[in-house]
Amino acid sequence: MSRFLDWLDHRTGCRQLVHAALYEHIPGGARWRYVWGSTLVFAFFVQLVTGIVLWSVYSPSAQTAWESVYYIQHEMTGGWLRGRAGGTPVSYRRWSLRRRSRRSSMPAKKAGPSKSRRRR
Repeated sequence: MSRFLDWLDHRTGCRQLVHAALYEHIPGGARWRYVWGSTLVFAFFVQLVTGIVLWSVYSPSAQTAWESVYYIQHEMTGGWLRGRAGGTPVSYRRWSLRRRSRRSSMPAKKAGPSKSRRRR
């Protein structure tokens, strides 16, 4: 591994770039506000890489969309991670839709006098 990194550094100069990015002098010392820019760049990079991978595998046509999602989640290396990342909102949406459909299928209550307006 060391030989590969030496070769890569010789070809690209990546060690100098990483050193400049990680060991930058911050006037006044490190603070939490300096973290958010790096976090944003990291999140954008993750979105970019996963977007390119999904773009190369996903098929949005009406005939093959389900099969491509199945392939991504069950057969592709790391595809299970994609299914877990979006699992919570999807399961909440399903629960909400089931609840809404149950409510609409219930018979309406009969209108009658309210308890506060009863005559004594």
